[in-house]
Formats: sequence, C-alpha cells, structure tokens
Amino acid sequence: MTSLRNIVFIAFHSNPIGGHFNAYISFSRIRLRFFWPTMYHYFTDLVHKCAVCRLSNSTL
Repeated sequence: MTSLRNIVFIAFHSNPIGGHFNAYISFSRIRLRFFWPTMYHYFTDLVHKCAVCRLSNSTL
C-alpha cells in the first residue's frame, strides 16, 4: 500500500509536470482523485523530505 502512495505522490509532485508544489497544493490536487487516512500528514512529511523542494526553499 505504501508503494502505491509513493507512486501517486511522485506522479503529482515530483515529476516535471507536477512542479514540486508545497504540501497543501500537492494535497489539494491529489485529494480530488484519491483518499486514505492521514493523507495530509503523509504529504507534508514527503514534501519536507523532498530534496528539490528543500534546495529551492529560501527559508531553510
């Protein structure tokens, strides 16, 4: 189940079309098509671990 969640996250966040948006925008786009318990927490964790997002965030 976790691998399917990772595939969904990569498809909507990490691919070139996804654009590496923040957790809220990624969550909003994905929740239109998918849902699972603790979904928002899952995306905030993955966005905070995303290397590209960490490098492009000027506050870190």
